[in-house]
Amino acid sequence: MKRVMLVCLLTVVMYCHCQDVLSKRFTPFYIISDAPRQRSQENSIRGFSPDDIKSFYGFSTSMTAGSGSVISIVAAYESNSIEEELEVYSRQFGLPSCTTLNGCFKKVGQNGSSVNIPIDPKGSWLPEISLDVQIAHAISPGARILLVLANSDTVADMLVAIQYAKLNSNYVSMSFGFEETPDQLSLENIFVQPGVSFFAASGDSGATVYYPSSSPNVVAVGGTTISITSNRINETGWILSGGGQSKYSSPNRIQQKHNLVKNFLAKNPSSGRLIPDVSFIADPQTGMAIYTNKKWQVMGGTSASCPILAARASQTGTVVNAEFLYNSSLLFRDITVGRSVSTFKSSDVNNCYVGYDLVTGLGSWIEPDVLNATFRNSAIVSSKSSTLNQVNVVNVFIVMCTIILFL
Repeated sequence: MKRVMLVCLLTVVMYCHCQDVLSKRFTPFYIISDAPRQRSQENSIRGFSPDDIKSFYGFSTSMTAGSGSVISIVAAYESNSIEEELEVYSRQFGLPSCTTLNGCFKKVGQNGSSVNIPIDPKGSWLPEISLDVQIAHAISPGARILLVLANSDTVADMLVAIQYAKLNSNYVSMSFGFEETPDQLSLENIFVQPGVSFFAASGDSGATVYYPSSSPNVVAVGGTTISITSNRINETGWILSGGGQSKYSSPNRIQQKHNLVKNFLAKNPSSGRLIPDVSFIADPQTGMAIYTNKKWQVMGGTSASCPILAARASQTGTVVNAEFLYNSSLLFRDITVGRSVSTFKSSDVNNCYVGYDLVTGLGSWIEPDVLNATFRNSAIVSSKSSTLNQVNVVNVFIVMCTIILFL
């Protein structure tokens, strides 16, 4: 009863004060590589494997990593095949089975019910769900996964799903966003919950700022490109990694006190939140093997880097927020090469620098033993082109406000 009342109160208050923002729609931030297969690759699986990703960053290879934690994946619409897909993925890469039966996996609607979740009329969220769930399990196979599916991708419905997720998990992964608007400030309290970490993808439109990654209460996750040269790992800024200076969200004070951020601000003054905080692999040209819609795909986008961080954070057993990232002794791979270019306005460009930058933030979170490591058994894709899924190119807004009634 307490949880239902919390959701009702939150929804009523927001409906009274921010009807416009509640009617907006979130865009998922995945990209499927469209590189044609060579004849010799027709039956092969392309893309990086879980072991590859772990080797890039020195992540734990234990099959119990993340044990005791719950990672919630928030997305929209039903995915009837998600558990079957996860089982195929797990068998392929030697991961522990993660099912409803063994308690590792649970799928619910935005209010916690597992029935009558609406079907996506366009099917555009299905690959997103597959990507998020499989990556979370790949990085932290010992963690439990809670998949919370909203009735639609309107902000109103998604916020109800986020509310449920934060009350029932430790780490909340959100691989979606909408372009900034002044009304977003009315949503900040949704991303506050004692003992819970919130992560949001920074977007796949280059030097562009999206919400909720621009919220100071959320860890914003950007994207990188991985290449292998002479068995050495090279990580550069991804050209479509979302980031910039928020026009509306207040600065993250903890972020601004960090020495690397101070150096950045000395040259680039800002009165708003800086995005992103950290980054991981996202470029679909060097993407990950994901099983979705009954076939193997090579996928990327900051929808990939976001659950990577959520899963890695779940292994700490503590809250991973701005204070944890900027005030601890974590080791980051400083990404100094690359830039991001806005797909909306080509003159908007963010560049990678020594220290903090608006392409990769502090860089990628790594373990010390990966600094001089060599890479083996790469499954890197041979693609040389990729396209954004249609929902990433066009931002769709509806003009009718959404009213939620709770009986």
